[in-house]
Amino acid sequence: MQWLLPSLPCSISWGIQSRINGETFHWNHILSYTPAAYEWLQQQGLQPKQRLGIAAHNSPTVAALLQAAPLLGLQLVLLHHRLPRTQLKKRIEEAALDLLICDEEGINGISVPELQESDDADNLPDCASPHDAALILYTSGSSSRAKTVHLSWSAVLHACQSACLALELTTHNEWLCCLPLDHIGGASIVLRAACAGYAIRLHQQFDAAAIRTNLTDTSSGCSLVPTMLARVLAYSSQKFSPTLRCLLIGGAASSEADTTRAKKLGCAPMLTWGLSEYASMAYLFNTNSMTGRCVPGAVLSLNQHGTILLDGPALFSGYEQEGTLTETTTVPFDTGDCGHIDPHGELRITGRADLRFCSGGENVSPEEVEMLLTQHPTINRVAVCGLPDSEWGHCCAAICDCARPHNWDEWVQNQLAPYQRPKMVLFEQDIPLLPSGKIDRQALTSLFLPS
Repeated sequence: MQWLLPSLPCSISWGIQSRINGETFHWNHILSYTPAAYEWLQQQGLQPKQRLGIAAHNSPTVAALLQAAPLLGLQLVLLHHRLPRTQLKKRIEEAALDLLICDEEGINGISVPELQESDDADNLPDCASPHDAALILYTSGSSSRAKTVHLSWSAVLHACQSACLALELTTHNEWLCCLPLDHIGGASIVLRAACAGYAIRLHQQFDAAAIRTNLTDTSSGCSLVPTMLARVLAYSSQKFSPTLRCLLIGGAASSEADTTRAKKLGCAPMLTWGLSEYASMAYLFNTNSMTGRCVPGAVLSLNQHGTILLDGPALFSGYEQEGTLTETTTVPFDTGDCGHIDPHGELRITGRADLRFCSGGENVSPEEVEMLLTQHPTINRVAVCGLPDSEWGHCCAAICDCARPHNWDEWVQNQLAPYQRPKMVLFEQDIPLLPSGKIDRQALTSLFLPS
């Protein structure tokens, strides 16, 4: 099987152990399902350019379908089964699918098929229609309506290759996968494995206890979102395994406290910045050396407003709306994220441009205020938004997951500028999150402005 670009290395490494929920089996057990997945998709009558939607829990079968779909030139639509039911149904309706694989009750689709293992993986064909194959996914929708992103298969493969090079992934690595395979976070782990030949330790879903245990044995890499990292660190203070060399944290900003705790346990997190429009990852920041770099091929720049511009071979083809693809015409792409170059020449991401608000004539970034608040020793997770204010135009409001610190007022006065100080604060509150683990900004504002 060689659906990768001709210039890329081997597609699969055989005989490497992979596991799901503690059960050990070989990587070729996942690969051995791929011929059956390919044949099963053929039996459904799917043709190049037709759309296969996936909304299902992690399993070797789902991983095999991710491998098999591009061989038939299919457009693979990642629907994320953890979405609220009404949102999932609406997304399915809008996706114009030719076939839906779904294990969620109340959703009209085909259950994840029961596939038989085979030793015919070497006989699988190359990608029949590489120009027809595509990956369709969605932006997080944390601050506005989610957008439908169309990635060519060439862009996906470039993203896989550049990530493998940047992370120095080889056949000797074992990557822990607890992110959903029907989301770009989990799917990219499987697709990179086909490029680098590393082993995957697959979990059906995130479980802090199970992940924490895995991080003390043989895993060499793991991808988490900041919320997952916080829960894993809270579960145990046991040192990480010496084999753990890459703790990849992305999807949102990680707190400085969690980064420091992870370092003390033996592995400095690698913070990632990226977006759906670039097949996930474009920039890496090493919290040990405090240096950052673009993944190979990605080019970042700042415009006059401090907004990050992105170009490179993994850039998306365009957005889809009502079945019509609007191709990307502006290159480099305006990411909508703001940043600056620090005194050491490193790029620092400060937040979304569309989340910023003006308070008393000063521009306020909620993400920057969140970062400042998490420097308090008792605050681990916090979410900030802007609310209309008759005196200042807007003011800060915040939710914290801890009890009110005894020195709160004095600390805020000393650490935050007047326009950054929250005027309203809810303590001991659950922070609203999207299925991806990002803060649900719309739900957050609604807690303060229910009308």
